[in-house]
This record gives sequence, structure tokens and C-alpha cells, in this order.
Amino acid sequence: MGTALNWTYFDIVARYKRMRGFNVFFPQGSP
Repeated sequence: MGTALNWTYFDIVARYKRMRGFNVFFPQGSP
């Protein structure tokens, strides 16, 4: 459960950075 929450947090951060125009390589998140 903790691992899933951890990955969700990183996924949100990666999506936010992509939205802000960063080039984010995040193999475990959704495209």
C-alpha cells in the first residue's frame, strides 16, 4: 500500500512537471 501511494505521488509530480514544460522521463507512470 505504501509503495502504491509513493508511486502515485511521483506520478503526480511527473505529470505536473510535464505540464510546466519539463522533459520528464518517467518509465513507471502513464504516458
